[in-house]
Order: sequence, then C-alpha cells, then structure tokens
Amino acid sequence: MLLNDRPIAIGFSVLGFFGIAIVGWFSGLSQLTCCKRAIVAAFFVYVAVSIAMKVVNIILTEALIDSQMKQQPKEQVK
Repeated sequence: MLLNDRPIAIGFSVLGFFGIAIVGWFSGLSQLTCCKRAIVAAFFVYVAVSIAMKVVNIILTEALIDSQMKQQPKEQVK
C-alpha cells in the first residue's frame, strides 16, 4: 500500500516550523526573525519529506511487484 506523502510532509513541516520558532524565541531573536527562519525551515522540511516519501513509495512499489512476480507460477517453455 502506498503512503500518502502530502499529510506526512505537512505534519513534519508544521513540527519543523514550531521547533525553529521556539529555538529562535529562546535564543532572544526578534519575532520577525523567528518567523522568517521558521517559514524557510518549514518549506525545506516539506520538500525534503516529500522527496523522501516518494522514494519510500518507489521502494514499496518495487517490493510489491517483486513479491507478486514470485508468487505467480512459472510457465514452462515447450
């Protein structure tokens, strides 16, 4: 079964956004600086997780095809 990459990527990007915002806030940065850095980090996390999930889906698809091919009886050549 293929994994839906969009909700997973959005979840990780939201976590990344708040993680970077909290780190910036505790570091004493201004609100605007925290916001800018958090948005940029969320974008990069979204792109990275999207690419990673596509790779995982490709691997899962290939494994599923291989397992189905092994289960089929082989036809004998006359």
